Amino acid sequence: MPLRSSLLATLAAGLVVLACTATPVVDDVPGGPYPLSAARADQVLVDALRAGWPDRVVEPLGEGALGYGFDVWSGVDRDRVTARALPAGEEAWSFTVESGGTAPEASDSVRRELVQRIAEAARSASGR
Repeated sequence: MPLRSSLLATLAAGLVVLACTATPVVDDVPGGPYPLSAARADQVLVDALRAGWPDRVVEPLGEGALGYGFDVWSGVDRDRVTARALPAGEEAWSFTVESGGTAPEASDSVRRELVQRIAEAARSASGR
């Protein structure tokens, strides 16, 4: 019986972890593509992140990607929020914001706010 109880406990724990893992959600920033240089697109992301979350540790995505990510915590659960600038032609950029992990209730509002902040910064930077 102890082996069966242990197996059931392990199975239950695995199901809890699977239930807490959310599929990443990606939102397109409206209004794009925006007529911007790569440097201006990068600055749009930096400005939007600093305006909304000045105390967050924001990390560049690296590997040639233009974007940044940071973690949002809810208790022991964590979601990663990622903002990206994507080339959409010569001197034109679109933006996306993605979140995923085990704390969607914590990151959904952050993702939606970041989408709005990027849209505002991109409109301003592109003169729209």
